[in-house]
Amino acid sequence: MFPDHHIDLTIDIIYKQVLDDLTKDKKIRKVSHELMSLDTNEKKVMYVYAILKGYDLIPLLIKEDKCSRKSDHYRNLGNALYQRKHLSMAWQHYNLALMYAPLPIFPSYCFVLAIANRSAILAAWNKHEECISDIETVFKYEYPDSIRDKLLKRKKICEEALKGKQEPNTEEVDQKANEIFSFKVPNNEKYIAASSKLTVKYTPELGRHVIANEDIEVGEVLVQEDPFVQVLLKSQYTISCAHCFSRKYNLKPCPYCVLVLYCTEECSATAWEQYHKYECPVGPYLYKANFTKLELLALRTTILAKTRHANSEALFKTLAEADSCDNKEDVGCQKVAGKMIYSSKYYSSIHTLATNASKRDISDIFQKCVSAAILVHILAVTNFIKTDNDEERKKLKSFIADNVLRHLMTAPTNMHGISTNVENDNGNAEEEYSIASGAYAFLSLINHSCAPNVIRYTKLGTSRTTLFAIRPIKKGSQLFDNY
Repeated sequence: MFPDHHIDLTIDIIYKQVLDDLTKDKKIRKVSHELMSLDTNEKKVMYVYAILKGYDLIPLLIKEDKCSRKSDHYRNLGNALYQRKHLSMAWQHYNLALMYAPLPIFPSYCFVLAIANRSAILAAWNKHEECISDIETVFKYEYPDSIRDKLLKRKKICEEALKGKQEPNTEEVDQKANEIFSFKVPNNEKYIAASSKLTVKYTPELGRHVIANEDIEVGEVLVQEDPFVQVLLKSQYTISCAHCFSRKYNLKPCPYCVLVLYCTEECSATAWEQYHKYECPVGPYLYKANFTKLELLALRTTILAKTRHANSEALFKTLAEADSCDNKEDVGCQKVAGKMIYSSKYYSSIHTLATNASKRDISDIFQKCVSAAILVHILAVTNFIKTDNDEERKKLKSFIADNVLRHLMTAPTNMHGISTNVENDNGNAEEEYSIASGAYAFLSLINHSCAPNVIRYTKLGTSRTTLFAIRPIKKGSQLFDNY
C-alpha cells in the first residue's frame, strides 16, 4: 500500500524532491554524467524512472468518481449565482454539477436537476432552442414531479418566442466568411495546408523554413491548417467541448470521468476511440498533478500516434520510415497515392519536428526526463500497451518512452497556442483569449520574429488556424510568425 503522501505528488514536487535527494546523497554529478552518456530517449527516460522508483517518488494514480454530494454542491452554488444574476458563472457551475453527477443506466436526480436548472440560464439568455433541448433531456429520464410544471411553462414560453422569431440570414454571413478565409490560389500539392505561393526550403543555418515563391499581398490567406493534436486549457473545461472546442450551450459530460464535456455524441465517441479511453481513468491525477499544457500535449500526441494507425505494425513502419529519411526535402512526409505529402493529418510530420536536443543543457533534459518517466508510468497502467504479443508489448514500451520525451522537447518551439478574439461584457474585443494548444505541422516550420509578416487566427469554437499576410512579402522572402 502506498503511503498517503503519494496522493499529493504533483510533478513539481516530484522534481524538487528528486533533486533534493540526489543532492543530499551527492549524486548530482554522477547522475548527470550517466544520463548524458545514454544514446536514446528511451534509455534516458527509463534511467530516470529507476531513480524516481528508488527514491519512492512514483505517484499513486488516484481516481475521482462521480459523486452526488459534489454534484449537489456545485448545483447549489449555481443556484446562488443565478439568484445574483451572475448567469455565466451559474451556467458553468451547472455544467460542473453535470460532470460530477453519477450516471447509472438511468441518470440520477442530480443529473436531471443540473440540466433542469441550466435550462433557466438558457431561457434568460433567449437561447430558446437550447433551453427546449435541455428540458426535453430531463423528460427522457426519471425526475422529481415538483419541477414538471415549471419546466413545461418554461418550454411553452420558449416555443412561443420561437414562433415569432425571424431566422437570421446565416447564408450571407457564411458566404462572406468563406470568401475571407479562402485561398485565392490553389493549395500547394506537397504542403497541402498551404497556399501554392509558399514553399519550404532547408539550409544548415536555418533548418527548414517557409519562403514565398511569388509576391504576396497584405491580407492573403496563406495557410489553413487543422492540428494533429489539440488539448483544451483547464480554464475552458466547463465552457467548451473537450474534443472540437465548440461553445454550444447543451454540453454533456463524459459518462465515466469528471473532467470533460462534449457537444455531441459524435465528439464523445471520437474522443473516446482516439485518446480519451486512455486518459479517462488517469485524468484526475493528470489534472491534480499540475502538468503543463506542453506535457499534456506530449502525452496525447503519443497516444494519437498509436491510435491513428490501424495497428502497431503500421505505427512501427511509420516510425522507421520517418527516422530513416535522409532527403531534407521529404523529412516528415507521408507517401499518399504515390505522392510525398506533408500534413498534420499524418504523424510523420509531427514526429520529425526539431527537438533541439543538442542545444539543451543537462538540467533541462533531466527535468523533461522526470516528466516523461511519470507520463510513461501513467500510460503503462492503462490498456495502452495491452497485447498478448510479448515483442509488440516491448516495442510499445520503447515507443512510449522515446516519444513522450521527444514531444516534450519538440513542444516548446513547435506547438502553438490556440487563441481568438472575444467580446467582453462591454462589447469590446479582447485580444488573445487563450483556449487550447495544438500541434500544427506546417505552421511549425515558420520561424519566429518580433517583427512578423504573418498572423494566425482561430475562430472561436474551432481549432482550425488560418494564416494571413500582414505585410507585403516579396518572392524569395522568408515568412516570420510571432509565437
